[in-house]
Amino acid sequence: MGSAYKEEVNDSRIDKIYQKIEDYCEQQEGIDEIPVVFMWAHDEENLPLPDYGPQIFNEVKNESGFITTRGTMPVITDANKKVEWEETAGNCIHSFRDELDHYMPENGGPVVGYGYDYRGYIFVEFDKKSPENINESIIDEIYQIIDNNCKQEGVSEVPVIFEWGEVPTLDEELLPAEEIPYVNESDGVNFSSNEKKIAGNKTTGNKTTNQMPGFTSMMAVLGLLSLLVFKRSYK
Repeated sequence: MGSAYKEEVNDSRIDKIYQKIEDYCEQQEGIDEIPVVFMWAHDEENLPLPDYGPQIFNEVKNESGFITTRGTMPVITDANKKVEWEETAGNCIHSFRDELDHYMPENGGPVVGYGYDYRGYIFVEFDKKSPENINESIIDEIYQIIDNNCKQEGVSEVPVIFEWGEVPTLDEELLPAEEIPYVNESDGVNFSSNEKKIAGNKTTGNKTTNQMPGFTSMMAVLGLLSLLVFKRSYK
């Protein structure tokens, strides 16, 4: 877990995450009391953060899945200021999460993920399988919620990227081999295709391990739950 979010993690949230892991492992593999270690990422300070500024928006516009931007990227080059901005963005997300959760799939909404990107902006992902549900009106509506709450945290014209995403699946057969999560003492759970979403965390490249029968499913659910924590930002 990213240490920038320590205030958002407590025993209750850890218990809920563990319960989901245990329920899945028991139902799918017949394993109960699955051992799980919750820990803070150790290598956050080693991640080189890019300079923040308008150029970030220009770069993202060329990436697949991009829809549009709202707000203004802050110009920040000082390393300490970047960390402060990350913490401020985290507070912003905390302030609007309850309102934005009404737009999540479980509530019939089109938003499949949201959070903070290490390049300095907040992102919102829409279900790429339902593009007909997305238009300028819904984007403006969601941005207004985000912007209004961030203003209360002292941030005006908060930078937000809207992009296409998808709801993670627990079916391991749908995961490409290179995206099977790898776990070790120092890295925690990493998804190669989602490293950009994990603020303050970095991957060490694609890795594979020999796994005993039934273990792949457990690794998949651990990785997907980790992904949800970051993508849904304090859900």
